[in-house]
Amino acid sequence: MVTKQIRDALYSQFGEDFEKIKLVSNGYHKIFLLEKGREKFFLKVYSPPLPSAIDPKLEARLLQDLERRHVQGSVRVVASGAVAFDGGLPRDYIVCTEARGKGLVLNEEDFRAFGSSLATLHLQAHASATALLPKTSPVDYCEYASKMLADRDDPKACARLRRNLENAAKALEAASLEHAFIHGDARIDNARRSKLGVTFFDFEQASQGPTAFDLSTVAWWLNAASDGEQHRLWSACLRGYTEVNRAIAESLALLPELLIANEARALPLLSRVVGTKSRVWSSAITQLTDVTDRYEVDRLAVLPSGLRGTDWCTQ
Repeated sequence: MVTKQIRDALYSQFGEDFEKIKLVSNGYHKIFLLEKGREKFFLKVYSPPLPSAIDPKLEARLLQDLERRHVQGSVRVVASGAVAFDGGLPRDYIVCTEARGKGLVLNEEDFRAFGSSLATLHLQAHASATALLPKTSPVDYCEYASKMLADRDDPKACARLRRNLENAAKALEAASLEHAFIHGDARIDNARRSKLGVTFFDFEQASQGPTAFDLSTVAWWLNAASDGEQHRLWSACLRGYTEVNRAIAESLALLPELLIANEARALPLLSRVVGTKSRVWSSAITQLTDVTDRYEVDRLAVLPSGLRGTDWCTQ
């Protein structure tokens, strides 16, 4: 039934049918692979409720603007609209071209290319797309998470966590971080690499903010790698990035605080999707508490163990 409704919605826009429509991801959003001849597209159907910062229509407008201004490293949106499943409320969707190339892997070559392309995207998109985008800040993530915890039934139980979140927010607010266009979810799962470079997709969290926040997302996702790989891959990413934009080095001194902000920003969405009584929520609070407890003792202890040296700052 879902596939039929998708097919009908797309036919009304394109006036022709797709040969293949396949659900490839049934996570928070539904992602479909579309095939027509030799062409492949991906359709994202947004799942309500959406955080206030995510606007499906804004993502479509952003991608159209990036294409119009010839910004490298982004997919092209070819359609947008809304579709209702089984009599429910209409859900927004966008259809984008397939990102060129293959998924990136955990090696230095791919991470260096990723860092270089991310820096290029920051610089090029800042000159063209930021007028469309809201402003966001890691400070906001920390402060909002603290406020959410204060509004719970047992605010005293979170007093220490809130204090550490607020201290991280103060450190970020006092810093002079370089601001520009940021992707918002810059990780290798949201990119593909070909001979022409790295192409990014999934721009729903794009905004104006500190470019170092995008890099901190890379460091945050490297938690799953072994210690040796963390250092090697992170250094490769920074080498690629600083080949294009050397101004980032000073901002990365705030990496511990930026990692805390990465942990904190998940709370609003989790509270709406799974609720504050779920195991997922409890796990997120436990993880955030662990990170901020380490922050209280030693800032560098927040970093993944493979990133706790200081030599990567200048590599």
